[in-house]
Amino acid sequence: MHLVLGGRQRWLVAGALIVLLAAAGAAAWRVQALRQLTLVPLGPPDAAVRPAAPPERKLSVHVAGAVQRPGVYELPAGSRVRDALLVAGGATEAGVPQTLNLASFVTDGDKLFVPTEADLKAALSGKAPPEAWAATRSAPPLAAGGLRVDLNRADRTELLRLPGMTSAMATGILKYRVRHGRFERPEELQQVPGIDPATYDRLQPHVYVA
Repeated sequence: MHLVLGGRQRWLVAGALIVLLAAAGAAAWRVQALRQLTLVPLGPPDAAVRPAAPPERKLSVHVAGAVQRPGVYELPAGSRVRDALLVAGGATEAGVPQTLNLASFVTDGDKLFVPTEADLKAALSGKAPPEAWAATRSAPPLAAGGLRVDLNRADRTELLRLPGMTSAMATGILKYRVRHGRFERPEELQQVPGIDPATYDRLQPHVYVA
């Protein structure tokens, strides 16, 4: 049995088919668009948000003695003694900054003391040192009988200032540092030729290891 459609009915059927075909086409286009979106890369791995860099570490250093502006200063990690003196305005005319190792690194909590010529003369004569100087690590500490020196930093001239030190002993100490790198304890002085226990006892109050 054949269904016979009138002209009006045929137009209605044709319209419905056109609407269905248009809807199907739109749906297919959306599916294809979604597939293409999933294939778009999100960017290289380094495009991700990076963590913030940690804040720069600061060191607090007390600069005292014969400097223009004594006080406590904050310096970036890795600063050297010369940097600390610069922020304090440098040494005064009476100051002798050469007693410090200007190229050495400072550490948090250091106290740097720049002595005067009068301080140095008093130290070499055996007089009591200024309290502010004796309390420091970076400036040469003092013993009651005179200047103390760091066995790992003292040069020949400084070593020869020590009581009982001879030219041969000073040369032996410098050679020891070349061969072994550094002194770990003052007692190692007894391994230097010419420094026997009695000589070491005389030197011990005047040397230290940093």
